[in-house]
Amino acid sequence: MRERGHALRSPLRVFLTAASTLALLASCTETTVVLIGPDDIVSVTVLPDSAELPIGQTLQLSGQALDDTGALLANLPMEWRSSDRSVATVDTGGLVTGLTAGAVEIVLTVVGPAGVSLEARAAITVAPPPLIELSADTVRFAASAGGTDPAADSVGVTNGGEFALVGLAIDSVVYSGSAQDWLTAQLSGTAAPARLDLSPMIAGVTQVAEYVATVWISGIDADNSPVPVVVLLEISAGPAAAVTVNDGDGQSGTVGAAVTVPPSVLVTDAFGNQVEGAQVTFAVTGGG
Repeated sequence: MRERGHALRSPLRVFLTAASTLALLASCTETTVVLIGPDDIVSVTVLPDSAELPIGQTLQLSGQALDDTGALLANLPMEWRSSDRSVATVDTGGLVTGLTAGAVEIVLTVVGPAGVSLEARAAITVAPPPLIELSADTVRFAASAGGTDPAADSVGVTNGGEFALVGLAIDSVVYSGSAQDWLTAQLSGTAAPARLDLSPMIAGVTQVAEYVATVWISGIDADNSPVPVVVLLEISAGPAAAVTVNDGDGQSGTVGAAVTVPPSVLVTDAFGNQVEGAQVTFAVTGGG
């Protein structure tokens, strides 16, 4: 047997032939290898051995121990600890949680079958997570019923954190009001900085009102994901298309005196919307 530097002996391997074991194992017909005594660890590794971790998120570490033949030793006691628990903590299974910005070492201690204790370390950098920032959270458009589409507008999307802001996507566009699907929203890319392009299409929006669409933008691991961009569309009446009597028709009056109800008319556009501020001229066309 070979002596190790730590004064522990290597495992003893005894080879028993079928002939020498007939008294013990009558059915044995092949050479049997019996391992007596445990192998001990010679190296310990933490995977990954370095990583970046956003504040408030977790990272799973794993450890492995090898013997002098390079074989993996399983089911050994493993102890995890953090060099600075104010920056990050680690549980008994190697799950690391980032708490505040800073650098920390996660230390793994493994004790081998013969009592040899070895350590391995992982360097973890904890930093603020990505943050979706918008150049504007509200965009306004105005158009008249039956008119042309308003000019497109855009919102800048940038990263307010330290980790890269990737996986940008439009989760949904939610409409309030009777009109639906009047907005086209598209991101220029999936990583910040990017641009959210907004294009209203008013062909089917004919009633005077303010319409609202909320565009929800998400990003992978972003601390404030998803974020809303509120799009407002103000539809006003189109050009005057019809005039109808509103009040004061069919009255009788005294010569030289004003009628009781002043005559009035209602001016509307092609979709029945009331046209405010239209200039109306009244003239006598009959009678005396």
